[in-house]
Amino acid sequence: KNNNKTTILLTMTSRIILLFDLDCFYAQCERVRLGLPEDVCLALLQWNSVLAVTYPARNLHKIKRGDSWDTVNEKSSSQCWAIHLPILRRRQELKGIPSYES
Repeated sequence: KNNNKTTILLTMTSRIILLFDLDCFYAQCERVRLGLPEDVCLALLQWNSVLAVTYPARNLHKIKRGDSWDTVNEKSSSQCWAIHLPILRRRQELKGIPSYES
């Protein structure tokens, strides 16, 4: 009986942390947003570093997060598409940009 109370207490007070791999999800969302086919090899880059990659690019060419564009191009024999992700700026830096003011 005492053992059950300890187990319940530990279960109720223990913290569970989950980690989800969302980089493929982000790449898949961009693929859908752009209307690209499911089997497209796509890498999303920022500052010459892969942030997200579609499953076909990951599985067929072993492209992974952190690869440079040169590495992606080399691994895929120029078969992978790349998108450079926009860089967010502070509000005062965006003044005068039409898409921000609309």
